[in-house]
Amino acid sequence: MAPAPGLRLTLQELSDRELRDIGLTRSEIDYVTPERAIETLRDSATQLWSRGVI
Repeated sequence: MAPAPGLRLTLQELSDRELRDIGLTRSEIDYVTPERAIETLRDSATQLWSRGVI
């Protein structure tokens, strides 16, 4: 299943560092699904929260 065109454009606008922060690489942009992106962001936020960063 291909990602929604709007999602792909938004992810392509991120810098390499921003993509790494959410656990993605440029080569994964075409394969990411909205559900995976949300899970990755949630997991990253949970990890930061547990370390007291947020």
